[in-house]
Amino acid sequence: MLFKNMNTKTVGTGLLIAGTAIGAGMLSLPLSVGVGGLIGASFVMLLGFFYMLSTFFLLLEILCYQEDTMSLSGLSKQYLGFWGEVISTGGFLCLLYLASAAYINGATDLIGAYLPFTTDISNLQMAFTLMIGLICSYGVRWIELLNRLLMILLITSFICLVYSIAPHASIGDNLIGEPSFLIRTAPIAAFSFTSHIILPSIIPYLKHHVQNIKTAMVLGSLIPLTFYIIWIFLIVLLLPFNGENSLMSIAGLKSGQLSALSNVIETNYHIPSLRLLNDCFAFFAIITSFLGVTISVSDTISDTLNITHRSVSIFLTLLPPFIIALLKPAGFTSILNYGGIFIAVIYGILPARIAWIARYHLNQKSLYTLPTGKIGLLLMAVFAILIILIVLLNDQGWLPHP
Repeated sequence: MLFKNMNTKTVGTGLLIAGTAIGAGMLSLPLSVGVGGLIGASFVMLLGFFYMLSTFFLLLEILCYQEDTMSLSGLSKQYLGFWGEVISTGGFLCLLYLASAAYINGATDLIGAYLPFTTDISNLQMAFTLMIGLICSYGVRWIELLNRLLMILLITSFICLVYSIAPHASIGDNLIGEPSFLIRTAPIAAFSFTSHIILPSIIPYLKHHVQNIKTAMVLGSLIPLTFYIIWIFLIVLLLPFNGENSLMSIAGLKSGQLSALSNVIETNYHIPSLRLLNDCFAFFAIITSFLGVTISVSDTISDTLNITHRSVSIFLTLLPPFIIALLKPAGFTSILNYGGIFIAVIYGILPARIAWIARYHLNQKSLYTLPTGKIGLLLMAVFAILIILIVLLNDQGWLPHP
């Protein structure tokens, strides 16, 4: 049995995986996939869950081919050559530097709103970044322990949100919704489960014990799925589908969707402390994701550049996103929207290609092998290509949307 003989370290690692996946972007999921109706939204989220869980286990397989190389960039160099390493490392760093900058901005905005005094935002960004760097300098063990506390706070704030909103929810005309809108949500649904970045760090942390690693992976994937489904159902059942202050009207806004959602819920349903609960959940979601991202990028940089001092790799991990957060360049948000393309390439196409070479060209054996043949690997790559196409078509406005 997968969950037989679980220990606290395995559970803690599962929480670390879950915390990496759950970000503040979860709050916008009902506005993204909910417009397709509860039935369609549930189907798309389950499809995304199973696809990303499959790619998660495929990543475990390829990481176990070479125990001395615990990063995707190192594997890409060995199996795909120079350009494979460039694509893997470049895409990985671009994606996570941008995500980290978004975390810095998001967290400092939330903190600044509750400080009893005014301070320059750049000082707040520097203090927050230094705090994250100090925590991560102690390694995965301390991050995993801290993450247990943060996940308890995250779950508590989420339960309070659900408890506050649930009495006002009722089944309306939102079961079916507009199914045509679901096509554009496939990348969003799939990449809500992206905790792959933390896997190279937890494999040595769990001492290459495959059973414990698999247990942590499944547990860490099921927790986000549960959160997402509950939150989507809650908001979709709360709001009318059409009309003033409806799901469609809020989802159709060009910006400020989450603020509009909070305002409608507070005003129409008189739910006290909603914004505080919402901000608490968002803050803990940002912190848990940021810690996972930071340690993952740090380990990748250490492996790629052969850096032995963790403080140096942490510095190289946090300096670029800190600069991006300070500058806030034009088009930052639009660039971040292309994250789905990076993830599809890094965790969909490259691992499938590496596994193909290792299995069928080099006849290598791994500590774990995903039970899929050639067709399974091809389907993973094809699905990743479809997701890239959806991102591009949606960016051009060629797909149905609210």
